[in-house]
Amino acid sequence: GTVPANNVEITPIFDRVPVELIPADGSNVIIKVEDDTSTPKTGFIYGLDTRLTENKLLSDYLAVEGDGRIEVTLTKFKVCGTGTRIDVYDNVENTIVATYYIVIFGDINGDAEIDSLDTSMLDSEIAGKTMWHINDPDNDQYDQCKVLAADIDNGGTDGAHDGYITAVDATLLDAVTLEIAEIDQQTGNVTYY
Repeated sequence: GTVPANNVEITPIFDRVPVELIPADGSNVIIKVEDDTSTPKTGFIYGLDTRLTENKLLSDYLAVEGDGRIEVTLTKFKVCGTGTRIDVYDNVENTIVATYYIVIFGDINGDAEIDSLDTSMLDSEIAGKTMWHINDPDNDQYDQCKVLAADIDNGGTDGAHDGYITAVDATLLDAVTLEIAEIDQQTGNVTYY
């Protein structure tokens, strides 16, 4: 109950908080880890708005737990659309601990919009003119982000997309681009007006 008469040496022991990507406060963004055994671990981010800027992404949607940082590699359109790469760095070790890719349902070309350009890309793929949905080790055109963005048909089950790019997906995307429907970016469900 009293202060000791002699000096006391205190040695703190700290447990380091692991660096992890988390939703920002108030955000409903979905951060889905696909492979947590890889180094860095990999995954996808869903539930984002279209026409999203990097500043808004980092202030309203994503945060880092632990002593880390986020680095964003925008698409060729210089926006946060489908295919935007999110690297999560550990500041202490200065290494990437996780890499995520943004997927916006319907934004197939990565320009952060859902429009006729996406419809054209989907129609070309279904017609066999392109090959980005064929998951084959010899296919250098395969793009998993495009496939996830184009696989709009979920059979009426939240998040249970069928894994195929078909005319049903094209019909749903047509309805969205004609503004008679919209896609819920968290579930992929299409709602008609």
